[in-house]
Amino acid sequence: MTFSPMNLHRFALRLGVLGVLCPMLALAATDNDVELDSEGECTGYVVTGEAGGGENFLHKNRDSSSWREGVALLTPERGLKVLVVQTDTGVKKHGYGMNAVSGINAKGMAAATFAGTTSEPRPKEPWDPSAACSYALQHTASAENYVKKFASIVTEHGVIAGMSAVVSPTEGWKIEYAGHQSAVEGPYLDDFSPIANAYTITTMKPYDAGGWSRHGRLRKCRELLERGLYPNTQGEPWLRSWDIVKAFDFARNEEALENPISGEPGTFGPSALPGTVAGGSDPRPVCDSLPWGRSGRCVSAHIAVPDAKYPAHLSVLWWSLDRPTIAPFIPLFIGVTELPEAIDAKADFAAADRFQELRQLLSEHPDYVPLVREVWQAFETRQHRRVMDEVRAPVRAHLAGGRKAEAETLLNAFLAAQVDEVMETAQKLIMKIQAETAAKLLPALGNEPVEPSQGSELVSEKP
Repeated sequence: MTFSPMNLHRFALRLGVLGVLCPMLALAATDNDVELDSEGECTGYVVTGEAGGGENFLHKNRDSSSWREGVALLTPERGLKVLVVQTDTGVKKHGYGMNAVSGINAKGMAAATFAGTTSEPRPKEPWDPSAACSYALQHTASAENYVKKFASIVTEHGVIAGMSAVVSPTEGWKIEYAGHQSAVEGPYLDDFSPIANAYTITTMKPYDAGGWSRHGRLRKCRELLERGLYPNTQGEPWLRSWDIVKAFDFARNEEALENPISGEPGTFGPSALPGTVAGGSDPRPVCDSLPWGRSGRCVSAHIAVPDAKYPAHLSVLWWSLDRPTIAPFIPLFIGVTELPEAIDAKADFAAADRFQELRQLLSEHPDYVPLVREVWQAFETRQHRRVMDEVRAPVRAHLAGGRKAEAETLLNAFLAAQVDEVMETAQKLIMKIQAETAAKLLPALGNEPVEPSQGSELVSEKP
């Protein structure tokens, strides 16, 4: 093996220095099968009650090398209806809907899992955390019972190291686990809690064998939350409400920590292996990038907001179809009864593949990133108005009048329209970038160089 920085990192993984990474894919293989490229680390938070303006939020930015995500909708005979986001690999290894990158159920309860690193011996046949998450969502009706169910799985079967957070319409909880050990924390009421792969519950801290990248991002996460919740950095108790726009901004935050490694701002290489990072700091932002300078680690973002009055219909999981800096969020309401084929994990992951094509083009032609962001910002602005005017108010009216079928039909039609629009717009962006960049490669014929156009036809308001 050549000891490049990346190979050193993989070598450290095989020695168990970094342990198990973000557990969104099935990792039931041996430790020697765990590779850096199988999954990365994830960042998020829980915000509840007054801190959320009366709403509860569960957020996860997912870091991975597994980009293809789809949506699964389950209505089990025994259990609760659930809507989950899962990977194509997860479908193959666990089955449709049976392992959740993130998910929400008919009680308005939302959950997600995050990676951890531990020195605890690996259980012989551990459950994958994402499988435990999906199972607990199907079989519990409150956030407290979710963590209890998860804890029983940890005790009986063992679960790969990490933590899972959950919010309901009334509260939030968190469970941390390592092998057969676990501890829970909650309820979170009118409060917030950042999450970044580091154990924070006192009884679990002795099991934490990571920290080289976790604690820095944990501090960064808390800083961003406080910036959004408080009027100044002193944290005076004049809470301002968290909201979905702030959540989108958090998901797209690309601010790196200052002086990340041993006081040297630009250093990130072999010397940054575990134990060499000053104070457990990390230069990577919330919208994360791969270690050793390779960009593009953040795969997607997931923001769940339960609905207190109509949890079985209007609880929503906002999902970015790719890295949130270059893709839009669409709302996945638990009240839908069917999924558009482009995002259905039963199908061929058409949306994931289209956004992968767009992402690869932007990697080659970064000059187009501002245009793409402008296009999706315009889409989200229209979308927010439609969510309020065309979805929530009419659905509430239908449900109040006992017209459940009409409410579900409206939710299905809205999701289908959202997916159709983002697929069409993404294709237009792809064709635009391809055409304009191809023109640049043609021999000079006395014409002026082709520059990225404003793309007004893509950001114009639709009726």
